[in-house]
Amino acid sequence: MREPSRDKGRLEDIVCYAENVLSFVQGKTFEEFISDKLLYFAVLKNV
Repeated sequence: MREPSRDKGRLEDIVCYAENVLSFVQGKTFEEFISDKLLYFAVLKNV
C-alpha cells in the first residue's frame, strides 16, 4: 500500500504543473502556441 503523504505530494505536484501550463498559455491562440517552440516545450515538460 502506498503512503498517503507521498500520494498527497504527487497530487500537489500535478496541480502545480497544471497551474504552470495554464499560466503559460493564458491569452495565447492555438496558432501562437504551436509556432512558439519555447512555449510548446515548456508546456510539454509540465504535462
